[in-house]
Amino acid sequence: MIKKILIIFVLLHTGLNAQTNLQDLQTYASKIKEDAVPDTDNYVAPRYSRALGKKRSTFIDNFFKKLVYRPKKTFWSPSIYQEFLDLVIEYRQKEKFHGKFIQSLPLVSDSRIIMFGDLQGAYHSLVRDLEFLQQKGIIKEDLTIADSNTHIVFSGNIVNRSPYLLPTLTLVLMLMYKNPKQVFFIRGKDEQHKELRNELFGQEVGQFFDNGEEKKLMQKTSQLFNTLPMAIACTVNKAKPTLLLTSGGLSPEIKDLAQTQKPTISLLDIKAICQGVSEKFIYARSSGLILSEQEYGINVWTLASAPTPVYTKLFDFYYDAFCFIDIKQTIEQSTIKLLNQDIRTKKGISPDTTYCLATGSEITKERSSCSNKPPIVMGCTLDLSKGLQPMSESVKQGLSFRINNQNIDGGIKGHPLKVVYLNDQYTPHKAVENIETFKNQYKTNFIIAPLGTPTLRAYLDKVKANKALVFFPPTGSPLFRDPALTSIIHFRPSYEKEGEVLMKHALKTSPRLKYLVFYQNDNFGQGALKGIQKAFNQNKQNRTLHEVAYDRNQINFSNILPEIKNYNPDVILFASTSAAATELIRQLETDYFSNKKILGISDLSEVGFKEFMDQKGVPYTYLQVLPPASKLTSKIMKKYFIQIGKYNLPFDVYSLEGYLVGSLIIHALNEIQAPYTPEKVMKQLEAIDTDKITGFNLKFNPQTRELSNKLWLITDAGTKDQKIKEMDANHI
Repeated sequence: MIKKILIIFVLLHTGLNAQTNLQDLQTYASKIKEDAVPDTDNYVAPRYSRALGKKRSTFIDNFFKKLVYRPKKTFWSPSIYQEFLDLVIEYRQKEKFHGKFIQSLPLVSDSRIIMFGDLQGAYHSLVRDLEFLQQKGIIKEDLTIADSNTHIVFSGNIVNRSPYLLPTLTLVLMLMYKNPKQVFFIRGKDEQHKELRNELFGQEVGQFFDNGEEKKLMQKTSQLFNTLPMAIACTVNKAKPTLLLTSGGLSPEIKDLAQTQKPTISLLDIKAICQGVSEKFIYARSSGLILSEQEYGINVWTLASAPTPVYTKLFDFYYDAFCFIDIKQTIEQSTIKLLNQDIRTKKGISPDTTYCLATGSEITKERSSCSNKPPIVMGCTLDLSKGLQPMSESVKQGLSFRINNQNIDGGIKGHPLKVVYLNDQYTPHKAVENIETFKNQYKTNFIIAPLGTPTLRAYLDKVKANKALVFFPPTGSPLFRDPALTSIIHFRPSYEKEGEVLMKHALKTSPRLKYLVFYQNDNFGQGALKGIQKAFNQNKQNRTLHEVAYDRNQINFSNILPEIKNYNPDVILFASTSAAATELIRQLETDYFSNKKILGISDLSEVGFKEFMDQKGVPYTYLQVLPPASKLTSKIMKKYFIQIGKYNLPFDVYSLEGYLVGSLIIHALNEIQAPYTPEKVMKQLEAIDTDKITGFNLKFNPQTRELSNKLWLITDAGTKDQKIKEMDANHI
């Protein structure tokens, strides 16, 4: 008898849901409010119990609904979610999808990937997207995909931030069930969250299921997520994987999987990455698609698809959006195209700009196909995880803006620009390893904007031997200002000049007697120290100067705090990184600086340090190697401000420096002919004697190998008395 009841249940219930079609999805969407308001104004961690209402049914209710009568046809109910959850888990476990893995997706010419960014429960938007796909004949009314060479990929992060997580997840599962070889769901951060039950998704499950069912369903949902890939590696016409689809870029976990799973996936072969929303992208003003910072020289496309109340409220994102990735004979010939509509007007989904997937070049009437010319490859070693991380991220950001803009415009006469960023952790031997990696794996000795004095010194022998040509390192160390170092060129003046400017200003403006310099004990800090000592010795009178050193990457200063307190300086000069200065000020505590003057070299112009000092309410004086925002009016500066405005980013001198040095490199490349060697670029830059690129005069100085001799002194920063003074570093 029990067996017969179960058979009747399966026939009634499964048969009903297998017939679900697009019209059912539309009907359900019309019954739930798209712009549901959270319970509170907390859009960062919203709750939607009011919008969902009290939905939980009793066991007896569910029994009679499922077994006693045939339920009215609907797209979504708790039992429908359970059904498709079980079906998809069963299929994926049968196919041996389990644990952390990268799934392979073989593609042939004229294949198409339809990719969605983070959905975050955007059920209504997804239904509208499917309507469009059905109208174009891409999917059928029953939600099956019409062409076997068309694939749909969801980039993950479906279960958070809105009230319709279960219906949205159910719809994705339904598409997977009906198209098991063509629909893919990548495991995002939300799908990996260990506390899933305590998140918004768990609360929504609690709205619909009693306690016993809730716990069981959460376990099954986690079981489903454990069958999802961490990324998808696409091959084109049986070649090696060249396209990687991820939830949020190349995480360390994905890089490890690429190297360890069989067959391994080489990042050298990957030409493009398409990802869902990353942290940097969230704050960008976008209609759905952005060319993000390159990773290991790989073009990265970031896609958003969630016009939920959270995204519209916090990020001004109002678009139904997804991408067509159209595969040609090779990945270099393939394209990516955004399709979207503004949900405020709903004038219909339409195609936006088309780009070359691997290079970023925009397809135009003049440039109707993708170039297959080889890229111009440059390396950049910098600190992305330790003391110089804030500056490094800023330089990388500004440089990426300029490189991406050039690639969108077609590169250098059809040659795309690739910048391979490698993390050296502000550690000399790692920087040397990175230079070797650039040479051996990426076949380049073209080094651009490497950050860090001790790290550059570590491979200075290669610079002297012309095995590495270094362009515009954001360091002012005098060690590198040698006319014999013809394989290096600088944008900025030296730290020695900065130290001299700071001390002369301090001596002139403060009659106080006790001066202290806090410096990094290597060529970075010692360069500024030398200039400070020089200026002090010229006019020390009855004043004293005490020197306190710290080690690179040191953040605990308990060993030197007593020395500083015992000396009790009137004036403190920082010849340090912004990270070290921040920690020293924090450990000495704010009150200590109430009657002291603070001055710092250009490393303290980093935006994070300025915000820290503003929060502390401590005024200080510092140097910049570029003008403040109010002084920037040239054409290239305006383009830079458009870029940071697009990402809602504050003005940052290091980001601007990255943008400018990228502009100078691009200018030089445009002036020469192929082959585009760093030697030719160096000669072109050495010929600069009046600059129309950056908007203020640059002239190459063969004695210091610098282009700029300007410094800007910002006095009493953070107060109404702040002043800006432009200075010539050669005539202090």
